Amino acid sequence: MAQENDSNRRTRMQKALSNEMTRSELSEFLEDERSKKEFFALMKLKHKIGSIEENSSNERNDVEHPSSKRGFDFRIGLAAAASFFLISAFAFYFRFFNETKNEFEIVRSVITGTCEVQNAKENFQIRSKADSFCDYKIEGELGLILRVLPNSEFHVFKKEDAFFLKLNSGIVIFTTQKKNPSTKIHAEVHKIRSELLGTTLALFSEENSENYKILILEGGIRVKTSSSGQRKNQDVFSGYSVFESENSADPKNESELKFEKTETKERTRYFNLSENSKRLLNDKDSKHDSETIEYIKKEIQVDSGFINPTYKITLKNRKSYIGTVEEKENSYILTDEKGDRIDIDKKEIIELELIP
Repeated sequence: MAQENDSNRRTRMQKALSNEMTRSELSEFLEDERSKKEFFALMKLKHKIGSIEENSSNERNDVEHPSSKRGFDFRIGLAAAASFFLISAFAFYFRFFNETKNEFEIVRSVITGTCEVQNAKENFQIRSKADSFCDYKIEGELGLILRVLPNSEFHVFKKEDAFFLKLNSGIVIFTTQKKNPSTKIHAEVHKIRSELLGTTLALFSEENSENYKILILEGGIRVKTSSSGQRKNQDVFSGYSVFESENSADPKNESELKFEKTETKERTRYFNLSENSKRLLNDKDSKHDSETIEYIKKEIQVDSGFINPTYKITLKNRKSYIGTVEEKENSYILTDEKGDRIDIDKKEIIELELIP
């Protein structure tokens, strides 16, 4: 998270120095002491460079007077050296910014449970624990709206001029956005490799059930298939899923693929989960609310083993209960560790928290 904050601070520093911030944005930025100190130091450098250029211009006018020529030569040499030093300082500062800037900037995150993130330059990795899920909005050359479901491991990286999104385990749902239309994006699940054609996807990599597939919710993907012993490109569009063929015996070879029309119920489930994530990331809440938690739990428990999570319910009178919950129309039935069932009115609840 420190790298994420530094990347965001550097971007905002560049905007501040370029006078691209509003007064309120600048005031908020300068509340951070480190940013405030660096900003005013750099503004002094900027002012000195401007002063040197102005003095140099005035002294060039004085060269018409022979008596001042020797003094002018010395002063202009000193001014040039000082100007070179200050410009070099600026160049070093922004070179440092560019060299340490991460390719993937997390601008918003909403997490329930534990999701571990590693974000370093051109690599972004995330691991979600059991009974945990998280939503991320990522900006950069590749933008992502990302929902990671429990027990998932997802890796995004840049190689040369292309981006690769690799699911090692679990289930993720994402929508891609790219600044440059020519940028290539690839998604990989086990031995399924594809090129994205502007897409919202759900990726599945569940080793226990040998369920490896890409479900296309919007847009399309391009995969390579075998036909008469030759490899050819196959475009697959929204409403279809790509699976590994069960006949793929050699783990070292690329898997044969099969294509099926996605069942309406499954497609609707993951499309709604994707839309729910987008709406959530546009809100200001920092946590999943009870309605979202219940919705996600209900939708994914069959596919990902998200069964009987433990919750802490806090009431208006500050009493709290811990256990598994069953939702009714106007209440929750909480079962504690002793097996006792408690009927709790939804109107009395001030917080419903998932316990990792």
